[in-house]
Amino acid sequence: MEQALTRNTVSVWMYTPVSRSVTRTKEIEHLKRDVTTLSRLRHPCILEVVEPLEECRSSYLFATEHVVACSHELLQESADPAHELDEVELQKGFLQLARALDFLHDAKLVHTNLTSMSVVMNAKGDWKLCGCAYLTSLAGSQSDSGRWAYEEDEHALPEVMRRDMDFADPVYVIDRRAGPYNDMYSLGILFFMATHHSAKPYQTYGSASALGAYMEDWPQRMYSSTWSLLERDVQTILTRLLSRTEAPRYTAKAFLELPYLNSMLVRVLKFLERESFAAHSRTEKVQFLRGMYKMLPQFSVPLMRRKLLPNLLEATSDRMLLPHILPNVFYIAKNLSQIEFTTTVLVRLEPHFCVHEPAQSQMLLLNQTDLLLSKTTQKDFQTRVMPLLYSAFDNEHVAVQENALQRIPKLCETLDYAHVKDILLPKLTSLFAKTKTLSVKVSSLICFHAMIPMLDKTSITDVLLPTLNRVKTREPSVMVGSLAVFEALCDKVDLETKATVFLPRLWIMAMCPLLNETQFGRFMRAIKDIGHGVEQQQLERLREAKHLQLHTEEQASKTIAPVPLNAAIASTGDIDLEALVGHARYETSVHAMDDLFSAESAQPRSQSPVAPPPPPSGTPAPPPGWSGGLLVPDSGPRSKTPSAASKVQWHNFDPLL
Repeated sequence: MEQALTRNTVSVWMYTPVSRSVTRTKEIEHLKRDVTTLSRLRHPCILEVVEPLEECRSSYLFATEHVVACSHELLQESADPAHELDEVELQKGFLQLARALDFLHDAKLVHTNLTSMSVVMNAKGDWKLCGCAYLTSLAGSQSDSGRWAYEEDEHALPEVMRRDMDFADPVYVIDRRAGPYNDMYSLGILFFMATHHSAKPYQTYGSASALGAYMEDWPQRMYSSTWSLLERDVQTILTRLLSRTEAPRYTAKAFLELPYLNSMLVRVLKFLERESFAAHSRTEKVQFLRGMYKMLPQFSVPLMRRKLLPNLLEATSDRMLLPHILPNVFYIAKNLSQIEFTTTVLVRLEPHFCVHEPAQSQMLLLNQTDLLLSKTTQKDFQTRVMPLLYSAFDNEHVAVQENALQRIPKLCETLDYAHVKDILLPKLTSLFAKTKTLSVKVSSLICFHAMIPMLDKTSITDVLLPTLNRVKTREPSVMVGSLAVFEALCDKVDLETKATVFLPRLWIMAMCPLLNETQFGRFMRAIKDIGHGVEQQQLERLREAKHLQLHTEEQASKTIAPVPLNAAIASTGDIDLEALVGHARYETSVHAMDDLFSAESAQPRSQSPVAPPPPPSGTPAPPPGWSGGLLVPDSGPRSKTPSAASKVQWHNFDPLL
């Protein structure tokens, strides 16, 4: 669970008494003594109590710092290599236990119940001593101080609250003498289990008599079949700690100085401990971090993840140490999963993404862009990692800006369209416009070239092209870079933009006097290619327009029905006076006029007016029925079928002209 105020993860311990009446009272007293004693002891290697013991209905609760396992579980063989302790972790753990015991012994206290259940490991991998209910004071006591009235006090308690005879010192149980050497014997049993895959040298099943029987031929019983496989230093340590008498045993201080427990790798772990690391000067820390990077391959992956990485991330609070911490962090982070990296590493590095000093920090972070990309999701990378590159754009150091720009072309392949259009492009154009460094401008043009496939026409015409057109420098490198961008844009813009924007701009750049012959020739080839493309597209457009017009007219002539040539004459032969006065002009067909005269010829001759005399020979004869602008019936005989000549004369004839 987490505390409400500090937001620190803690472990909650709950105990429900199983006995009744008097025995229940003894259980509760034992539990209270354990928690109270643990609360008074303040040491980095002793479990810290966060909340005191509280009664809750039928149970009792108290909270400590976050605990992940006890040594009883850690010393057992695990099917998962990630949860199995390696030799360096064991050495470091026993050093921490020895430091806790040394603290107690200096205070004239003896634990007397050091077992695999009284040693726990916190989230950082540190071993912590707990289970202090049987803590015995040696202050002002004599030889009888170690009497513990086993038969009277412990037989009624639950097994979990009793002393474990498998770890008890025979000097304490059999000889009834208490002293620091009791804890060192128990430490030797734990050391034996650590080197024998959690196997104990003997099992007493809680019987003091069984312990005495084992001690009769004890030194020989300790030599198992695997004894010869142990290192010489390990054999020496076990022989001295597990002696029947107290004289050969190490003290806690002497145990801390053993060469086996102070290898170079162990000393690296000790240096990184919070108290030790804070006690050194910054110069010493820098030297240590530089040398540590060379030693990382010697550490196991689980050890680096559990012990080294948390301490390194905690040290990032000193920004001046970041250039020396980050290489170690990223070396370890290569072996983390995506979830582990996001929750442990990224969350601690994010605050440093926008820090410009020292500049080496951003350079190192930018150099690990590929790792950051592989260890985060696309969403996390865009929202949490890309601000690193945008912050680098604003860095006053040109090398940092160029480093960030070099990452953009590859990242464009992974970023989505909206991010490139709305965030990346505006920031990149802003950097391109304000920088006065030629190398930064050229790198920006390379980024523009890589972004073109992801840009739409609006972004190109409204953002990118105006930025390129505002370039005032005439340096050949910038001109050639701009030419490459214009060439790539040809497939993304319309014909008018090429003709009215591209070609004039290219001609202006081509006339730059700083260009050499090769560069000028490249401009001319581009201008010719683009101009030829504009010419061909415009000709094709004009041909298509003409073809469409002809096709439209042809379709119109086929679909429109013919109307009478003279709108004043209806199909029945009646004359429309209003149309005649208005001189309306309409086309008519020969067949319509033939129908008119056919109808008139059927009337009686007496009703027909006299036809006018024929005109002079020099004047073309008017058509039949013409009389000063009025149509009148022809007086001569006429057949129903007009001749071919008459059809030719009436074709396209307008009587009002």
